Amino acid sequence: GGVAVAGPWGCPPHGAAAVLRPGTGQVFVFAEAATSDAEATATPAGTVVGATGLAVRDLDDDGCTELVAERGDGVPVEVGP
Repeated sequence: GGVAVAGPWGCPPHGAAAVLRPGTGQVFVFAEAATSDAEATATPAGTVVGATGLAVRDLDDDGCTELVAERGDGVPVEVGP
């Protein structure tokens, strides 16, 4: 199964959700949530080997949050643009 996190992140804020496949480290981003009229489309955002979770954090204290993958070593890795 996948690990999900709700958005948004960035400046200006974007991203509705992201999903990590822990077995492969692949991260997919959904720009918009699905509705009753439209399916959500995932875009590959990157691969982080050893990732176990996702989070939205302000890594550099600039007031803008980033989508990050969390690994067992505790070092967050920024994912995507």
